[in-house]
Amino acid sequence: MSAKESTDLHRLVRAMCSVDLVESQWTQELPRLPVPDLWLTVSRYLASLKAVLAPTSSLDEMFHQIGCQLTRDQIESNWRQFERTDQLVKQFMLNEGPELQRDLKEYANKCQNWATEFWLQDMYLSNPVPLPVNSNPFFLFPRQRFATSNEMLMFATRIIQFSVDFKFRIDQQALRQDFGSGHGKGKALCMETYKNFFHSYRMPHEDMDRLLPQSRRSNHIVVASCNQFYILRLGQDPLDNPYRRDTSSQLNEASIYEQLLRIYRVSREHARREQQQSAGGGTGSGGSGRGSVSGTKRLARVGLLTTENRKQWARLHKQLSHCSPTDNSAGGGGGELGSQLKTNSSSGASSPNTNTESLRLIEDCLFV
Repeated sequence: MSAKESTDLHRLVRAMCSVDLVESQWTQELPRLPVPDLWLTVSRYLASLKAVLAPTSSLDEMFHQIGCQLTRDQIESNWRQFERTDQLVKQFMLNEGPELQRDLKEYANKCQNWATEFWLQDMYLSNPVPLPVNSNPFFLFPRQRFATSNEMLMFATRIIQFSVDFKFRIDQQALRQDFGSGHGKGKALCMETYKNFFHSYRMPHEDMDRLLPQSRRSNHIVVASCNQFYILRLGQDPLDNPYRRDTSSQLNEASIYEQLLRIYRVSREHARREQQQSAGGGTGSGGSGRGSVSGTKRLARVGLLTTENRKQWARLHKQLSHCSPTDNSAGGGGGELGSQLKTNSSSGASSPNTNTESLRLIEDCLFV
């Protein structure tokens, strides 16, 4: 990581962590999200389809204009598809359309933003694409280049410090108001979805993911290192912000760094011992032991499972939750999650006894 990149990140984190809290702006009255006129909605829907499927008034004109790109059969198929859709829309307007419109208006009168839940379910929870490279906001950060492990750990320390302070500001509704751009430039925007940033765990399900609310007593995060998962305690009182300079339970930068350094060293040593033990019981360089050419078996890389399609991850998640910590029947050693989730604490607490308990600890952490 270059000196400039380190300085820029440090300035960003310090700015977020040092600005005094201001009176909540989320409480200001925003106009209710209007329910669009039904006829206008279906008219725009048909117009958008027509531009693609039936851009002219006749088949002959369509074939003359775009015949070089599509065959006549394809053009006729598009035309029939549009005509069928047009008929269905007319039937909808004569039957259930008006009734559904009335129901939607009634629902809209009972909440500030009627679109929030619809958007959350349809555009987010039902979206099966993997999360790490599609939804993780930290991928917006510039690429970092670390010359030493200390630089990497300090970067992680500042990310944690920034994230927990950001969560505290969400809890206090103390973020600056978001305003629209473009068509809605200058208009205050609803900030309701911020509450889901660090307050819920997205549990995979084959039909649609679920948002599990976070326990108000949570005071830890989960750190992954060398295919192992560690609990990092953030403080005694999870309801306090551990990074505010006016709190006695302040968890400062040095404290976070020390915990991460301990996790980094312990995880690497544990992984080294696991490999040595597996190599000692393997078949040698000419054997066929699982994990490497020499028979060395690595710790199960269960973290990689979260990069799967959400439907596939849901099936694997279900298998893991029913396995014992030492059961490898889930495939590829996936049942070792329980033994890989460890407590990084001065109290010397033991590791969770079951995968179900391990998953619960992950689901109940401040953020995943």
